[in-house]
Amino acid sequence: MFIIKHTVKTNATPTQIWKVWQDVDNWKAWDEQIELSLLDGPFQTGTTGRTKFKSSPSFKTLLIQVEPEKLVVQETYLSFAKVISYQSMKQIGDKTEVTFEVEIRGLLSFFFACMSGRFIKKKIPLEMEEMLKRALTVQA
Repeated sequence: MFIIKHTVKTNATPTQIWKVWQDVDNWKAWDEQIELSLLDGPFQTGTTGRTKFKSSPSFKTLLIQVEPEKLVVQETYLSFAKVISYQSMKQIGDKTEVTFEVEIRGLLSFFFACMSGRFIKKKIPLEMEEMLKRALTVQA
């Protein structure tokens, strides 16, 4: 198992952040590695979809836990491994604390961690920064 976690505080409200998170078709606007992201239904627990990263095939995804304005947990299925992405937020005073966590599990988790772990670790803070910039422009 391999885990990467990053937390930031922002002036964006949970409502603003949530609007960005649930706009799955536009995740590519704040994550430059995503070429395509889509869901087969509503943004809720149990909905499936696809995610395609640049220079990779598309992968099946599943929203395994969705709690509005609090948490999104998504599984992406790789060959003999899965990536579990946690996006959570909580209000602390006048700030919102946002955490992105990526966990790689499965038979080939060590392989995938070695192949892309350092890249993911570098990318998460940049991805969060872009997502939060976008959230600050959303009407709450």
